[in-house]
Amino acid sequence: MLIGSLLKIRYELTELLDEGPVFSLYRATDRTQSREVLVRTLREPFNKETAFVEAIQATVALLSEIKSPNVEHFLSVDEHEGEPFILSEARTGQPFDERLRKLAPYSVPVAISMATQMADAVAFVNESGFVHGEVTAKNILVAQDGKISLLQPGIWVSYSKSRLAGSAVLPTIANYLAPEVSQGTMPSASSDVYAVGVLMFEMLTGRPPFSGDTPIALASKHLTAPVPSLRGLNPSVPGPLEEIVKKAMSKDPSMRYADCRALLKDLRILQDAVRFGRSISWPFDGAAAVAPSAAVADPVIERISTSTKSRQYEPPQVAEQPMRSPKKKQEELDVADRLPRWLTGVAYTFVCALILMIGMWVFWSLTKPKQIPVPNLEGMQVAQAKQRLEAMGLALREGRKEFSERQPEGIILKLDPPPKNMVREGASVSATISRGSKFVKVPDLKGRTLEEAKSLLLGLDLQIADPIEQRRSRELEPGRVMSTTPDPRSKVERGTRIRLTVSTDNRNEAVSQIAQARGSYQLRISMPKGIGTVNVRVDINDISGARTIHDDRHRAGEVFEIEADGFGDPVYFKIFFNNDLVKTIEKSPGQSAGVAEP
Repeated sequence: MLIGSLLKIRYELTELLDEGPVFSLYRATDRTQSREVLVRTLREPFNKETAFVEAIQATVALLSEIKSPNVEHFLSVDEHEGEPFILSEARTGQPFDERLRKLAPYSVPVAISMATQMADAVAFVNESGFVHGEVTAKNILVAQDGKISLLQPGIWVSYSKSRLAGSAVLPTIANYLAPEVSQGTMPSASSDVYAVGVLMFEMLTGRPPFSGDTPIALASKHLTAPVPSLRGLNPSVPGPLEEIVKKAMSKDPSMRYADCRALLKDLRILQDAVRFGRSISWPFDGAAAVAPSAAVADPVIERISTSTKSRQYEPPQVAEQPMRSPKKKQEELDVADRLPRWLTGVAYTFVCALILMIGMWVFWSLTKPKQIPVPNLEGMQVAQAKQRLEAMGLALREGRKEFSERQPEGIILKLDPPPKNMVREGASVSATISRGSKFVKVPDLKGRTLEEAKSLLLGLDLQIADPIEQRRSRELEPGRVMSTTPDPRSKVERGTRIRLTVSTDNRNEAVSQIAQARGSYQLRISMPKGIGTVNVRVDINDISGARTIHDDRHRAGEVFEIEADGFGDPVYFKIFFNNDLVKTIEKSPGQSAGVAEP
């Protein structure tokens, strides 16, 4: 996970909302504009597929036209250190699949209320000229007040540019896939209606309508098996609501609601009846009739061209069938002991579809990367871990470094994903690495020169305290360390300032000149325009070591001054914006009255 990471020196990832097969969805803080956003990172190996990333960029550019309080609004596609990510406006709430597991089945009024919100959001996407294509419980957030947000509209059109994305998302969408889509038809407004119908079924029963061990088995159930009785699973469901769900989940698109706006109309009629305690019977006015255009799928985006313009997919028009006059029973059968022709046709169609799906499943199984268990690398050196993972077809990504009192520096502390978890061949495993102990022992510096002492202390992440004390010594020659505070072999935290006492005599001026080479400095820093508010840190590096003399937040265009004393010649000032070094300034004691501007 990337929690705590800072993308583009701007977006701080604060919460993981969903770990999908293609994207990882995070809530993040935009430090520049002081607002929350959503960040969607691409997982391995999809982040390396150039054509797929370009397709996502073009798709997001089109989808940014969708602006609704209940639908995710895409902003842009950006990248951090070569890794692409999708940026969108923040949406509050908890993933709906988690709430279903905890709270379903819902009461009838609550289920109707949430279904109307879902249908309204999907209808808005469709009326904006797009097909959602992935209406699932994972792509819905539910806030504390029950308001829903529909996520990831229209991204599915990019999957065709990836070698593996389509097969990767199949297990997550198989339970919401309309029968015609699993047979090869492009997603449409009608297939979005089917997915909303499945969500209503789950809300009212606490379980999906069908189950299967594989996505192919699930698709076969959606294609052939009748929808289970809602009232049989939940007797509190009103008859009209069961009919609405059955119509939304009709296997024949021509018998389904033409779009979610039509579904929403019936849901609101029923919602008013339930709210005011009125009795109502099915069908509602015009609810049973199917609009003549219902058999024709809505236009959908077929592909994205390099100019980011969309070409509309136009399904073939369904010709009107002439009415057939009734025939005698004997004409419906070839012979008395044979099946009716229509039943034979249905059986033949089912067998062909089953063979096709089995073939697709076999192809998918043969071409997908094999699953590999993550080995236990905890306690191993980074170099050894890399060699072991490379031999298995995996890669090691060095993640955060943490202090550890148990493991020395460079040892792996933990893995993400943890050991024994299954990952695809070619995937990366992130490792948290030890920085060693937070504490170090003060070295024995007696008799060493100042330069030797400084080198040893910096190597242990320790610093020299200011000022350096001088004292005459009969044992040591001038310029040598006599003692330290704290004492040698004392255990201190890294970064502690060690006070030195150095030998001197009246005849030696070298140490005196070094210790007394003190200058007063003044820096004037003018913040650049257009960068927002950033954290500014200024460090001084002189003969006594490095120390921070300023650490505060400043806005664009602000001008402020810093005063500091430095020892030795020269003295270096380092200016950092959000922990990134932006400028180094060199000063000498003779320049102490000068003003430096970065």
